[in-house]
Amino acid sequence: MSPNESKNPLPVLIVAADARLLGWLAELFAGRIKSVPTWMEAIAEASANKYQLVLGGIAGTADQSSLAVGALRATDSKVKIILSCKPIHEPLARRALAAGADDYLIEPITRDEFMRALNGQLSSTTAAAQTQPPPAVQAPLQEVQPSAAPDQALQIVPDAYDLCEELLRAGRAPTEVLLTRAEGLLAEKLAAKWVQLQLIDQQPPARAPAKVQAEHTAQLAHGGKLLIRLGPPKSGQPDSQTLPHLLPRIAQLLAPLLDISRETAALQKLAVTDELTGLYNRRYVYEFTEQVLARARDERFEVTVLLFDVDDFKRYNDTYGHATGDEVLRETADLMRRCSREHDLVGRFGGDEFVMIFWDAGKRRQPNSRHPETAFSLSERFRRTVNAHDYKCLGPDARGTLTISGGLASFPWDAASVDDLFARADDALLQAKASGKNLIYIVGRENHQ
Repeated sequence: MSPNESKNPLPVLIVAADARLLGWLAELFAGRIKSVPTWMEAIAEASANKYQLVLGGIAGTADQSSLAVGALRATDSKVKIILSCKPIHEPLARRALAAGADDYLIEPITRDEFMRALNGQLSSTTAAAQTQPPPAVQAPLQEVQPSAAPDQALQIVPDAYDLCEELLRAGRAPTEVLLTRAEGLLAEKLAAKWVQLQLIDQQPPARAPAKVQAEHTAQLAHGGKLLIRLGPPKSGQPDSQTLPHLLPRIAQLLAPLLDISRETAALQKLAVTDELTGLYNRRYVYEFTEQVLARARDERFEVTVLLFDVDDFKRYNDTYGHATGDEVLRETADLMRRCSREHDLVGRFGGDEFVMIFWDAGKRRQPNSRHPETAFSLSERFRRTVNAHDYKCLGPDARGTLTISGGLASFPWDAASVDDLFARADDALLQAKASGKNLIYIVGRENHQ
């Protein structure tokens, strides 16, 4: 049975396809094709109607292609997505595959290649349709009209897709940034005094800034809901009865993009977080230190690195087991958070080695100023806290037996680069170990206990 003979067949969505592909698709899906010029319109269309296949070309930036495919996949997990691209854009196609596309073809595409791609992605009954001879007279290409009324959102807000394009270009910005930008753009395009967008999980929605003309809540694919509130029209603008009816359509445009933004933020957090302790990992610590040193050079403040590890940590693993050793590291990480200031950074370098980055924005370094004492005081307080902590996983007699040794080095006194700063701190750590352990050692200073 061919696609045209199946009961209630789903249509096909085409995004900026060339004439040859349209002709080949017409042979298989005559009368069941919806064509849109941009991926943004494809996202909106797929949000409103079910499709069997989405076929489109890759154009624009890598982020746009991948995010657009991801938004389609978030909208419909079952739709087949096949892409076409020029050879130079194949790396973008691979990224789009990772984002959820099913296959891609390199242009120029032959009919056989195109049919094989359909065979691989659609059902066997659909694939069999390629063996059937084309109709004697090809029916004119038709667009499937959505069952809903004409898209008033696009009639009244002609730049709605420009908004989505801007959101896609900023797709790696925090979700809060996207919401703020969307609020401003929507208020401008709708000629409203204000538009409020909120992500609602378990907590109740925040209060509206003023009288609400209309509101709408949309479910997000990755959990939570999107609340859209529309304020009154701006001064001099007529009170439109149509605008409130646009909110569900606007939600359809925004929801997939917000889903992607939240998923991207979660992946970014995983990429910079140590799985065992929840602290920042080594890569992020280096990136952060690079940034804070660049700022410190301009604003003339000190940055101090504390490197430390647990004394004789291997003995705890050998005596109590690795599960207990992991618990020791987790509890030590919690103590680090408690003993550091809000703006300082704490991280795990690997194994039982940890790092703290102390910095004091707002305090300009003066000529002939002394080596910083605050970082040493905080480090000493942490050392004493660890020594007095009751590590219950080690048993009732373990209080006071676990100790740490650390080394301190500071910019600009001890080093001028990130690598040198960590190297000097590591030298101080080794000196603390050699001096009897349970010490915090400062580069160029006498031992401290």
